Amino acid sequence: MKPLLKFKSLEEEADFWDTHSPDDFGEWKEIELEVAKPLKHTVVVDRKVFRRISEEAKQRGLGVVALVNSLLKKGLETENLKR
Repeated sequence: MKPLLKFKSLEEEADFWDTHSPDDFGEWKEIELEVAKPLKHTVVVDRKVFRRISEEAKQRGLGVVALVNSLLKKGLETENLKR
């Protein structure tokens, strides 16, 4: 089995693989991968707001998306109570 090479650039690596086969570098086996679901929606927020949300999420030990969902849910519940 040949050792894998280190390349100086992506172009050099691409040129190499254009003329070589991965089969020349040992046996390969099939594996299963679980791929994360793609994002359903994108929301654009002000940079300062995002920074505050990120800091708060970190303090609470949450991900940004989890905190945003929680805050939006609470905000919507509050708005429904006012109606």
